[in-house]
Amino acid sequence: MDKECQSEGGSMNTYKLEIAVTDPFTSSSLNATDTAYIDAVTAANRIEMKWSEYFVWEEDDQESLSRSNAISYAEKDIQEYPASVREHVWWKITTWLNGHKLDGYVGHARREEV
Repeated sequence: MDKECQSEGGSMNTYKLEIAVTDPFTSSSLNATDTAYIDAVTAANRIEMKWSEYFVWEEDDQESLSRSNAISYAEKDIQEYPASVREHVWWKITTWLNGHKLDGYVGHARREEV
């Protein structure tokens, strides 16, 4: 587990937004050697690296704002890629409690024209 997802000294929830890519082994329209898959993985990695400091936050008074900002940054950057990449990239938020991953939820970036 990532060190940044470990709560220190209490049972406070920590949240992490990750950029996910369609699994080529479960997709009928995507292969691991496809350019679209490779481009999607590259995009996901770039977005996570760019916004990593905003993609992990704790449950506190600013949690709602932190969550909103993380989603906004992710969706904005996903939209900068061509449709062939966007269709395979989405964000997901997971909850961590005392080093244990709890349920999370996923969301696709809005399908806006660039």
